[in-house]
Amino acid sequence: MPATPTTPAPTARQLAKVIDNQGRIDIIVRKVVITPMLLVKSTNYGLIEWLLRFGGSERAKNKLPDNVLLSDEFKKAIRQWIWRSYNDEAVQITRAIRPHLTDDLKQRQADLILKLKANVYGERRLVDNLNIVEEMLQLHWPHTPR
Repeated sequence: MPATPTTPAPTARQLAKVIDNQGRIDIIVRKVVITPMLLVKSTNYGLIEWLLRFGGSERAKNKLPDNVLLSDEFKKAIRQWIWRSYNDEAVQITRAIRPHLTDDLKQRQADLILKLKANVYGERRLVDNLNIVEEMLQLHWPHTPR
């Protein structure tokens, strides 16, 4: 959606506030490849629509079965929405919001995402980034012995 006089373009500072308060900066390790990820969960679909202006994708979570005797409006109201951004897009967004993050933990997580090394094919291989994966795990679970 292009910016109009009534809907100004979202800024990196505004996105950083959302990530600071409700977001997650993380990595996913699958076999030998590391995927940077940004994630926000919300029951407010308007927030998810706003986040989509930065890129990423959305999906609904906690869909209730059709046989639950609740109105469709109520089911929609209690549904949780997830916005996610992965890979290079997540790195670009992280680079844009990093100067505006205020939460110390999120700043450290963002710094680790930005340190990930990619090979010539753009893959972030586990073998090249073991120290970063270990640091990210320590940030998430600080009481885990090394």
